[in-house]
Amino acid sequence: MCSKDNSLKSTRSLIISLQEELEFLQEKMYNLQTKNKELEKLSITDSLTGLYNQRHFHKMLIEIVHRYKSLRKPLYLLFFDVDNLKSYNDTYGHSGGDEVLIKTAECLIISMKNIHGTAYRCGGDEFAAILPSASKEDTIDIARSISKNLKKSKFKQVSLSFGIAGFTPDMSYDTLFKHADDAMYMAKNGRTIDSDPSSSYKIYIYD
Repeated sequence: MCSKDNSLKSTRSLIISLQEELEFLQEKMYNLQTKNKELEKLSITDSLTGLYNQRHFHKMLIEIVHRYKSLRKPLYLLFFDVDNLKSYNDTYGHSGGDEVLIKTAECLIISMKNIHGTAYRCGGDEFAAILPSASKEDTIDIARSISKNLKKSKFKQVSLSFGIAGFTPDMSYDTLFKHADDAMYMAKNGRTIDSDPSSSYKIYIYD
């Protein structure tokens, strides 16, 4: 009888030990998964502004263009950059320039709050927004809103140049990207379809 009791106690102890080990392993696995998610988020996030980074922009644009080829829905791409950021940095220091970039990112997010889309910093002074199902007018309104909100911050010498390109089902990722990029540089060089009298923004649409 005593031997049987000892055997039962030994079995119970083993079960408890196994349960504790399982709980430990589950907690370790959960912590590892959480850490992996944090690392994944960091790998696609711009450290200064908190927007998605250039790497994630290209990945998402390729995926969305592929999807929209079959959906045949409107899709617009908005590119823009901060004009004269280098001279702003020379005058106010890189911390001043960083302030402009952080505020520009905030204005981009605020201006997209009623539109489905994703916002990116594509390096340096360049930003982008992928706007699935947005119209041309929606995209122009977003550009104007970004500029209007940034203007409230009263940064001197700062203006924005916007390039807009629409997607058609026969278009490749490379073509859409190039059209938006070309449109932005057209705006920077003074070829605009819309601009602000105070020169706070310039917009060109690649049609």
